Amino acid sequence: MNRELIHNALRQRLSEVETLLNEPVGDAITVSDSDDSEEKLRVVMVRLFPKVQQGKASADDAASYCEQLEQLMKAALTEDWRFLDAWNNAFEVIHAQQRLFTTEQKSNVYRQYGFLLKSHLKNA
Repeated sequence: MNRELIHNALRQRLSEVETLLNEPVGDAITVSDSDDSEEKLRVVMVRLFPKVQQGKASADDAASYCEQLEQLMKAALTEDWRFLDAWNNAFEVIHAQQRLFTTEQKSNVYRQYGFLLKSHLKNA
């Protein structure tokens, strides 16, 4: 992959996140870990993402989606792009389906995602 292209994409997305948050993303955040990141990724992308994307997620589904994402934080900090991609998809679908999420859920996801982007920018 072209490092400059990736760096620019990460920087642009971080700018979008900070605009939505109306503040810069912090440098410190609690990073959750999962016993089974692969299973969490499957749940996020196969079971929950389609419900959110189609606008059919219940309040419980939306809460579970945010919780499952949070448990992918540590894996998303690695070089395994599948986990960061799950967060990229989450950012896009949560922004598109805002009505399904509380303000607090959106803010938490955006802050966590911004932290991931910032971390990857430091390593890019």
